[in-house]
Amino acid sequence: MSSIFHYSSNEGAFGIIKSRRIFATNYKYLNDLQEIELVREILVPIFARDFRDEASELIHQGKLKSDFLKEYGERVFTDEGNRLLNVAIEITDKTTPIFIASFCRHEAESEQWEHGLLSQWRGYGTYGGCALEFDEEGIEKLIAVEKQDYAFSHVSLCDVQYDNYAKVFEEQEVNVEGLARATLQRLINDPIEEDKSFADGMRHLYGAISLTAPRLKSAAFREEREVRIVAPCMRPAAAAEFPTRKRRPILMRFRNGLPIPYIELFVDAPQLPIKRIIVGPQRDQGKVAYALELALEAAEMSVEVALSDISYLP
Repeated sequence: MSSIFHYSSNEGAFGIIKSRRIFATNYKYLNDLQEIELVREILVPIFARDFRDEASELIHQGKLKSDFLKEYGERVFTDEGNRLLNVAIEITDKTTPIFIASFCRHEAESEQWEHGLLSQWRGYGTYGGCALEFDEEGIEKLIAVEKQDYAFSHVSLCDVQYDNYAKVFEEQEVNVEGLARATLQRLINDPIEEDKSFADGMRHLYGAISLTAPRLKSAAFREEREVRIVAPCMRPAAAAEFPTRKRRPILMRFRNGLPIPYIELFVDAPQLPIKRIIVGPQRDQGKVAYALELALEAAEMSVEVALSDISYLP
């Protein structure tokens, strides 16, 4: 059975053991400032091209003034493409904000699998951290229950893509071709009835933001081989569509005075599928390991506690 590793502070590791749940953080508050934004590389050029094609057709039909391009320039199409994406992201944030829990994948029996990833340990600095090894199949089973019982647009466990971003769009069958044209047509023609091409395009655009964008990450982070739980959590207005499902409340914790929105996953699970906990390099490594053993005993969890022998001391 394959494993995935969740790195956390010492405090976070004890919190997971005690609460028997995993926290997923709103994507805006993660360490990578490019979260969700990499999707622009794929979508905006498509939108810009479609806006340009439709504008040319509307000029030909006399519905746009002939000096439109002279007045606004080619840049207007890219600007409008960005504006369309911004509106879609804003709507997503207001209805089904995206929450993410991160893991790393390490090859079985590898140095990283045995002792953890040095770059992750460095991230926790003086206070140290732990890596909780989870059974991937066990996490998948918990996710199946979560998305069945609770108001999420979806919950998925997925590998992060560090290059060839278009591949993710193909896998998810996301197609936003024609959406920008339909958007411009609606602005010009002011249709009374819902346009199917516009509705379909918006549905695909939401899929691009909620399903695809969270899987894209800069190649600079490639060594982490990140695996993510992606959970767009429905706020009350969106959840009203599914009255039989319960809602996960959006909670807050604070970091240096900044409120960090998060949700708790697997609250109803009797046990988390933790296989092992690696205590990272730190000054009181042995003491942390002993305390973890006591906490696991109190929680009636049979989990191995191991010490990383990476020679790094913050």
